[in-house]
Amino acid sequence: KNQNGFYRYRNDRILKAERENWTGNMDQMRRKLVKQMVEESRICLELGVIEDASLLDMSVIAACGFPAFLGGPIRYATHPLGEPSR
Repeated sequence: KNQNGFYRYRNDRILKAERENWTGNMDQMRRKLVKQMVEESRICLELGVIEDASLLDMSVIAACGFPAFLGGPIRYATHPLGEPSR
């Protein structure tokens, strides 16, 4: 051990790391994250990890934080927002 811990201190006070400001496009980041979750969900269905698409949708909403208003990754892939579901 080198006596260096996870946190840095000066005058018995913890030093906070400087944060960089992210200048990216939040909407683009959201779309990319949703797309990735949709792709991974499709792979799970194709490989037979889970057999029921609606069960997969509910699981991803409950456990992974997929936006519930999108209806789950498989539902979203077949009925994107703005299109009526039939």
